[in-house]
Amino acid sequence: MGQRNAASRLAHLILEVYARLKTIGRTEGNSFQFPVTQQILAEAIGTSSVHLNRVAKELRANGLLEIDRGRVGILNLDGLRKVADFDSLYLHLDPAL
Repeated sequence: MGQRNAASRLAHLILEVYARLKTIGRTEGNSFQFPVTQQILAEAIGTSSVHLNRVAKELRANGLLEIDRGRVGILNLDGLRKVADFDSLYLHLDPAL
């Protein structure tokens, strides 16, 4: 993920958490509880909390993602997947594989 821009890294992280939580039934539609701070998210994607804030606003303005008070809402799943270049196969969540 280090070669991706910050928006792609954040989108990828959110989609990975979403895929894992969906597998265990912990999502509500395209949203889920994710009580982390901006500082923690910033560290997870290798950026500053100020830059993370800008990136989150950009994704929200583009109608892709909303993070508010410990809740993440994916507003456009396909669009977010495109930004992240996300393919969940690497997670090996499907027991048929």
